[in-house]
Amino acid sequence: MEKINQFLFFLKQKLENYQTFDTWKHLEILTARCAMDIIQNDTNYYGWIVEYDENAHKFPDVIITTHDGKFGIEVKSSKSKNWETLGGSINESTKVPGLDEIFILFGKNINNQVNIKIKEFSKCVKSVAVTHSPRYLIDMDLKDGTDIFTQLNTSYEEVCATTTPFEIFKNYFKDKAKRSNTKFWFLSDDESERNSETYQELEWKFFNRLTSEEKIELISEAIILYPFDLFGSTKTIYDNSNLFFLGRNIISNSMRDNFTAGGQFYVCGHKVPQKYSLLLNEDYLDIINKLLSNVPTIEMKQVYETENIQQIRSTWFREIARALESTIEVVCVRESILNGIKEKV
Repeated sequence: MEKINQFLFFLKQKLENYQTFDTWKHLEILTARCAMDIIQNDTNYYGWIVEYDENAHKFPDVIITTHDGKFGIEVKSSKSKNWETLGGSINESTKVPGLDEIFILFGKNINNQVNIKIKEFSKCVKSVAVTHSPRYLIDMDLKDGTDIFTQLNTSYEEVCATTTPFEIFKNYFKDKAKRSNTKFWFLSDDESERNSETYQELEWKFFNRLTSEEKIELISEAIILYPFDLFGSTKTIYDNSNLFFLGRNIISNSMRDNFTAGGQFYVCGHKVPQKYSLLLNEDYLDIINKLLSNVPTIEMKQVYETENIQQIRSTWFREIARALESTIEVVCVRESILNGIKEKV
């Protein structure tokens, strides 16, 4: 581990030479490039191999094969003040097999300077949160011995080895809910229902208290589920989105404010309602792309009546186009928004 840790130290230094990165994907690409550069220019790492595919949807993002083992680097970033973000699903359906260790590389732009923290994945999992499925909650400032695996007297390796990882966390969340004296939805004991898709978060949360990443996740999935409700009428319909939020135990005092604070912005020199800016925002489009490239959520299966993600993706594009045709008369504005979506999704 000493040599890979030394390599990661050099990788951190190299990335922090940059003043800024544009998006999470940009940081991911920079990480792979810097890793390759270190290996090519330092004889200590002769024979090491970097595996990276910009278009692949796998966990972790970058694979480093050394003479001593195979290691993964999962790249994360955040615009929030803390060093927390959502990780992947506890089911890890896209995980690369045969890895000896996985590291989280977390980047932030602070005062025109890239800041990087790197930590073993198992040591920075604070808890499990729920968006469209149970997901690990990453905290790079987590103190040693306070990760969720230690709290449960288990290990990340043991969780990975089971075919039902949710069962390991089930009693933990029951106890947590009792301690906080919160009302919560059931955790089914019915074998046919006991899986990650039927799981619901145990505590009610207010939307305005979620992290920026959690807010973007929820809004992005609502955009996938109800594109015509949100963009196909001059009077936006929030009923289904509100029910979707409640299904995730999220309470919102103003659904309208979640999608737009009102006002207008310009596209092709024409004023457009602010809500359409969501369809041009890279943060939202990145999440939409991820959701439309992986296993569909249970809500997506129900709304689109299929488990085929390509069919869902195609139908969503058609619905977005239909919605924009219904509400935006200026052709260049419609095309500009649609082209912006197609570039990212």
